[in-house]
Amino acid sequence: MRHLRIGLALVALTAFCVFVVASVGGGSNHKSSTASTLIATPTPTPTPAPTRATTRECTTPGVDSYRSVPDPQAVGGSREIWIHRPAGPDSAKLPVLYLLLDHGQSDRSAVQLRLGRILDRQMCQTGIPFVVAVPDGRTISAQQPDWGNAVNRTFGLEHFVTTTVIRLVEGDQRRSARLRAIAGFGMGGFGASSIALRHPSLYTQVASFGGWYRVDDPDGVFGGDNSAHAPDQLIASAKAGSLRFFLVEGKDEATPLQYGTAHGEADRFGALVLQHGLTVVVRHPSGAHNRTTFIPQLPGMVRFLDHNWTSAKTRSAG
Repeated sequence: MRHLRIGLALVALTAFCVFVVASVGGGSNHKSSTASTLIATPTPTPTPAPTRATTRECTTPGVDSYRSVPDPQAVGGSREIWIHRPAGPDSAKLPVLYLLLDHGQSDRSAVQLRLGRILDRQMCQTGIPFVVAVPDGRTISAQQPDWGNAVNRTFGLEHFVTTTVIRLVEGDQRRSARLRAIAGFGMGGFGASSIALRHPSLYTQVASFGGWYRVDDPDGVFGGDNSAHAPDQLIASAKAGSLRFFLVEGKDEATPLQYGTAHGEADRFGALVLQHGLTVVVRHPSGAHNRTTFIPQLPGMVRFLDHNWTSAKTRSAG
């Protein structure tokens, strides 16, 4: 695998890009050891986010619920979705974050990590409440299903995420793409990036933690059709300004892939995103491929997503 350092990309691309280096917020002990580079195409400055007082998350925790559908390929025979909603009524103006987990993890893993409470606190800080939806992506026929549709049609996780999950989470309060984000950890980071690029009418923001951006398919889910699923190849067809990427890769990332490791993937893909005129943030906190590296970066992800959500709300209000 060819590793492309972001420092080299800076030299080649300084003629048309602006880099702003910032540290991580959120009070994490990773704050002083995280490199953060913002690479952005020119966009209008959004109106500041609503104040904390407008957000119920400061005083009332969000509400958890579960939805499921029968699926013979799912562990236990049904595929579940954990949904964390902020206090108050649902609305088509309320953003949704769809979160895909790593292989072997169920939607209940997000509950065990207390992601709902962590994100509630950040919603309070930013003043923008949003829904979090985590589907179970495990299958009985593939250890690493890559959040895809199996070429042999045994399972269809991509279809599940882009149709069934949206229907069960949003119901008759259908969101615009501007108010949808898709994120993932590890294999979920690959899935989120691939799905967003394959379905540009559904999402406008992507966050990937410890993901990779080429096809690594040990279970043969895609049957060798890599170009139709690899983010580093799909990015060439993305329209400028249509997607925003938030990429996190620990400095000690060493997740093994079929060829090489995931180390250096965020920088390599970040340079490609920039080349195609899209917005990308790449962060390198201390640590490896684990929750202690990724969880402290969630506040930064929310602030990144809020930038676009605030702008969307302002435009909707006229």
